Amino acid sequence: MSRPSFYATLLLASAPLSAPAPAQRAIVGEHKLEPGILHPTIEEELDAPSRALVDFDLGLHPSVPFAVTLSPGKRENEFLIRCEPAIEISRLIVPGLVNAKLLYPGRKKRPVRFEISGSAGALYLASHGMSTGKLAGFELAFVDLDHDGALGTFGDGYVVKTPKQRQWTYGAGELDQRAMWQPLEIEGRSYWLEVDRGGFELVVHEREPEFRELREELAKDALADLAALRKRLGFEALALDPALCAPCERHALYCVANGELSLVEEQGKPQFSAAGAELAPRASLVYAASLREAVERLEASVFQRLRLLSPRVTRIGCGFVRGVAVLEARGPGEAPSSAEFEPFAWPMDQAREVARTGLLGEVPPPLGDGARSAEGAKATGFPITLCFPSAAVTGVEAKLMVGERELEHYLTSPEHPGNAELPENFAAVLLLPTKPLPAGAEVRVEVRCQYAGKPFEKRWSFRTRAE
Repeated sequence: MSRPSFYATLLLASAPLSAPAPAQRAIVGEHKLEPGILHPTIEEELDAPSRALVDFDLGLHPSVPFAVTLSPGKRENEFLIRCEPAIEISRLIVPGLVNAKLLYPGRKKRPVRFEISGSAGALYLASHGMSTGKLAGFELAFVDLDHDGALGTFGDGYVVKTPKQRQWTYGAGELDQRAMWQPLEIEGRSYWLEVDRGGFELVVHEREPEFRELREELAKDALADLAALRKRLGFEALALDPALCAPCERHALYCVANGELSLVEEQGKPQFSAAGAELAPRASLVYAASLREAVERLEASVFQRLRLLSPRVTRIGCGFVRGVAVLEARGPGEAPSSAEFEPFAWPMDQAREVARTGLLGEVPPPLGDGARSAEGAKATGFPITLCFPSAAVTGVEAKLMVGERELEHYLTSPEHPGNAELPENFAAVLLLPTKPLPAGAEVRVEVRCQYAGKPFEKRWSFRTRAE
């Protein structure tokens, strides 16, 4: 490795006093990897082989002496390339696939291949680089799953081929694909793996690292976006809690392994864990390409966003595994505090650029299983919520207006919840438009009710995106 890492520091600090057995010594420590192009069998089985790029910084390796941002041009399949500092290339016409080679530092100057293609007005990039190596008879392929041009980050993973396997796949074409924080089991012992960004070297550890730095790197942009949302309400930013991240990751892995978002874990099912099962009922779950996208999508949810925006929570854990994001927010103790606060609305008063539609397939469904088919037949409007400190809310009446026209909407409250499994409706009044909100419209909201035995009324407005 070109520099000592916190993994290497941990390895030295935790080294046993007695010499390890020869077999163990051959596993723990540094190993060489062979960079290459992603094996076609592995590529075919990946959940997300590409990602959409619009005005997106490619995030090249720091050794590359310029930054590149791509954005759509005026013609079909034309994309502008902005470089800083400027170089001669100003645009790229993409009729199909184009390979662009960039070099990592290192002895072999490995070329990193990016495939760029145009589709439905968006730009897609897939990094088809990987590094392979052997460890005690196992073959390992480290894959750039988050397509950021670097291996070994917390959004990446590796594929395992056991000594008994002839191919990378087994059974019905399945891959033994693992997140970077998951250990490799060899002869009944667990080992944790670290790979440098260029994919040249592997470091094997016999004790689980804390992963604090990698978790912070993965969650940094997502937490910044969430902090910006909370700041609008006058609430403090949430602190990342590493102790909450591990069970979030375990539950995300459970959801991936079982093919669904779930608020429970059933013992005996693939990737069940006690830590994930304990956290699952309180978690916010969503399919997303990254944690940052997860925060954006959860803002369009109904009840899951209330967990993240509540003034009663102070810390958060995040887990992201192969397109599934799990977030869990808590107060200073094991649960949100009971601190009082003023009822708050979302979207808040005078909000601008509000999305027109909400999140489909939310878990738990805000209208219950009976209404899920009607709710999901076509996109509903962006959900509007008024959150109270307690569920002592009765006699709710509400209006949703654009100009002189009242918009049709579902109305639920603590007194009349939309889902019987949520008897207090998260102490919130929900107005869920039955259709997407009009574009570029000023939407007015009126809510009248009894709160804690006293009359309560709130009026506010917001403007939707001009789409």
